[in-house]
Amino acid sequence: MKANPSRIKKDTNLELFKKAKGKKRVSLGGGTLKSHAKRARPLAPRSTYHIVLKSSKARQGLSFLRDKNKHEVRRIIDQQAKKYFVTIESYANVGNHLHLKVYSQACDEFRNFLRSVTCMIARKVTGARRGKRFGKFWDGLVFTRMLRKWTEHIILKRYIFANRLEAQFNKATRDEYLAIWYGSARASPVA
Repeated sequence: MKANPSRIKKDTNLELFKKAKGKKRVSLGGGTLKSHAKRARPLAPRSTYHIVLKSSKARQGLSFLRDKNKHEVRRIIDQQAKKYFVTIESYANVGNHLHLKVYSQACDEFRNFLRSVTCMIARKVTGARRGKRFGKFWDGLVFTRMLRKWTEHIILKRYIFANRLEAQFNKATRDEYLAIWYGSARASPVA
C-alpha cells in the first residue's frame, strides 16, 4: 500500500505544532532573524495570528500609504486571502509596515498566503519584474505570532488601532494612546 503524500504532509504539520506547543514558542520572524529560519514556523490549524510585514525601504515613493500603493496593497491582501481561505480580521497600514490579524483553518494555506502576499506586494510597490530587478525589499522574515488567549486578542485590537492612529497622525499620538490604555489596563482589576 502506497502512502498518500498529502496525508504525510498533514501529519508532519501536526507533529511540528506539537513540538512548538511543548516549547511554548508561538512567534517567529521580525527583526530578530536576519536570515532564513532554521526551524519551522509555529502554526496550528484553525488559529488566529498577528502578522507584521516590515520594510525600511518603504519610504517616500515606495511607502505603502501613497495613493497608488495604498489601494493596491489592500487589494493584493484581500485577493490572496480569498484565494487561500484566510480571513482578515483586522488591518493597519502604517506606511513602512503592515499589521494584520488573520484567521486560518489550514497551515499549508496560511504558508501559501504569506508567501504570495510578500512577493506580490514587493513586486507591485517596487515595480520589479523580469529584466528590472530591485533587490531585497523586506527587512527580514515575516513576523507571525499565534494568539492563544482572549487577552492577546484584546491587546492586539488596541495595538492595531494605535498603529492606525500613527498612520493618520504621528507616532507621538500612538504612544500617547498606548500609554493611556496601558495605564488604565494596569489600574483595572481584570486579571
